[in-house]
Amino acid sequence: MSGTGAIPSAARLADEAAIQAVLASYCRGVDRADPELLTRCFWEDASVDYGGYKGPAQPFCPLLVEAIRSWGQTHHQLGQTLIEFAGEASALVETYVTAGHFPADGQGEEMTYLGRYIDRFERRGAEWRIDTRMIVMSWTRLAPASHDPQGRAVAGLRTAGRKPDDPLYA
Repeated sequence: MSGTGAIPSAARLADEAAIQAVLASYCRGVDRADPELLTRCFWEDASVDYGGYKGPAQPFCPLLVEAIRSWGQTHHQLGQTLIEFAGEASALVETYVTAGHFPADGQGEEMTYLGRYIDRFERRGAEWRIDTRMIVMSWTRLAPASHDPQGRAVAGLRTAGRKPDDPLYA
């Protein structure tokens, strides 16, 4: 791609779609606490920088699932993603993320995290995955827990859960 606003080729659009699918799979893996799905988002030799953890991605994925399970619910929502290709098999990918974390007992504080994923994706063969990831925080917001599962607008809706209890796996 020659620059901002240039019309991409069909091959580049396919690459972008593959990268977007990895990002969405990562969010599903986190929110459903699915370590197998999370590990498939990263190459075997990938590394991550999550502030308190800097190191190999593969052993980090189960640790992340443990941390996520300490919350009753999490919800990761991706915003804009900018993909800058560096050759045929590498891309710098910046993705904005908002993540809600609701306490397991419904008491105390819920946390909303706003930040970005800065990833280096690599294509190996016909597959794109994350090779390096850095989390960059913009800010977090803490507020008293405020979920009303019996409210008029939501009464009767199914509740999200972790794998295998989430309706996705039914």
